[in-house]
Amino acid sequence: MDRGGEMKSCWLSLHTHNCNQFYLQDDATKTYYTVDIDSILINRKLHILSKFRYSSEILSSAGLCMIDDEGYIGYHQWYLDNKEYNNGINSPLKFFKRNEDNKKSVGDFRYFVSQVNGTQIFVNPQYGQVWSIDMHRDRICIYNDSLRLVKIVNGPDQFSPDYTVRENRQHIPFVIFADELNYRAYIDYYVTDKHIYLVYEGTKHFNPENMLPVEIFKLDFEGNPLCNYKVDRHIYSISIDKKEQYLYGVARSSVLKEPVFLKYEL
Repeated sequence: MDRGGEMKSCWLSLHTHNCNQFYLQDDATKTYYTVDIDSILINRKLHILSKFRYSSEILSSAGLCMIDDEGYIGYHQWYLDNKEYNNGINSPLKFFKRNEDNKKSVGDFRYFVSQVNGTQIFVNPQYGQVWSIDMHRDRICIYNDSLRLVKIVNGPDQFSPDYTVRENRQHIPFVIFADELNYRAYIDYYVTDKHIYLVYEGTKHFNPENMLPVEIFKLDFEGNPLCNYKVDRHIYSISIDKKEQYLYGVARSSVLKEPVFLKYEL
């Protein structure tokens, strides 16, 4: 926050009903806030439990996994699962300490890969494993608490993107998808007491001005698919009620249009 007590930017992270806390992320100042829902309802104002600065190395849109009062897990924003363009980074996930930053910037890496990498990470509440759901490949990588990869769930489309390089004015090569394709896979998730729900786009031709209907996958905590729901809109953010009877979603057909709020019976 600045001296006026306002955030310069704000992302909301709320992907479960099993906790009375949620997170706010100010990417402009690299600050992560823990917020208490009950206190907000009682006092009708923002109640921040804690905050810390996170590393500029991480991919902010991937989210953070809290470990304890000193550390967290983040996804390395300069990583790509490709031997040629991985910037010498061997693993996408890394342990970080709060309020520490090595201040590395664009000039410290050979390739700019943010257009082709992307994921969301969260902790499986039953087993404590870290799940990484890939935004551009239909792949879920599951890691243990030491960040060792223990399982990969592939499908249903078996995406295997090829990459190419586009030069730019900043003199750092931009890595993009080859053949003018634009792969999109998992874009949101929600965790209940018993299941994990994933929003899946499943396309090689994503067009932000013509966004197509998505599917919602329901998995158990082992990563086994149980069923999927095909909806009639492009839903990009979901929540599930405690009894898992209803799905609530935010949808739009184009970035040029206003979002709408929807409710589906499961």
